[in-house]
Amino acid sequence: MDQIAFLKQHKEFSDAGDMAALAGLEEQALTHTYEFLNGEIAAEPETAPLFYSFFRTFSDTKNKDLKTACEKALEKVQPFLDQFDEENGLTRLDDLTKSVVEHNLAALSVYEQLNPFETTGKGLKFSEFEDLFRLTSEIDIIDSDGINNKQAHTNFVETLIDTAKLQTFLSQSLSDKKIDERIYLSDLRRNMEKDLVLMFAADKIPVGDPIDDETKNKIEAEYQKLLETIR
Repeated sequence: MDQIAFLKQHKEFSDAGDMAALAGLEEQALTHTYEFLNGEIAAEPETAPLFYSFFRTFSDTKNKDLKTACEKALEKVQPFLDQFDEENGLTRLDDLTKSVVEHNLAALSVYEQLNPFETTGKGLKFSEFEDLFRLTSEIDIIDSDGINNKQAHTNFVETLIDTAKLQTFLSQSLSDKKIDERIYLSDLRRNMEKDLVLMFAADKIPVGDPIDDETKNKIEAEYQKLLETIR
C-alpha cells in the first residue's frame, strides 16, 4: 500500500469536505491497519515515521473501529520509532504537536510534486540542483549491445529523485518545526547527493559494517572529484 498516497487523499478529501470519499478511504485504512496489527505488514526503523504519520492521521476519526485500531498500531510501531529516533539523533518526538504534524504533511503533499530538475528558458528552476543535474546528465547507461540506453537513464534519474523524496518525507513528516519549501529542497538535495555518492562509492563501503567517519570522508572526496570532472 502507498501510505503517502493515502495521506494525500486524506487531506484532499478532508479539505473538500467529501465525507463519502473519506469514509471509503478510512475503510481501506482500517484493513491496512489490521494487516499491520496481525503481522501481515511489518514496520522497520527506517519506515517507522511513515507508519507513525499514517496511523496518527487516521486515528483522528469518528470511525471507532479505525480509531481503536490506529491507537493500538501507534503503540506497536513506537519501538521502531524509538529506534529511528536513536539512530538519527532525534529526541523530540514527544514534543510533536498535532498542528505541526498536519502542517508538515500538508506541505509535503505539495512539495513532493516539485521536480528538482525542472528547466526554464534560463536553466534550472531550482539552481541549487545544478551540480546534480550536470552530473546525472553525464551518466551513460550502456545496454548489452553497447548502445546508450536513454530510457534506462530516464528511469535511473526518476528512481534517484523518488528515493530521495521518500527519505525526505520520512524525516520531515516528523519534524518538530514547520517546514517550508526552502527546507524541503535543501533536505531533498542532500538526500539525492547522498544516494548518488553511495551508488558511485558502493565498492568502497565495507559490506555489513557501519559507515564510519573515515569512510564518509572518502566518499565525499569521491563525489567532489566527480563534480570537478564536469565543471
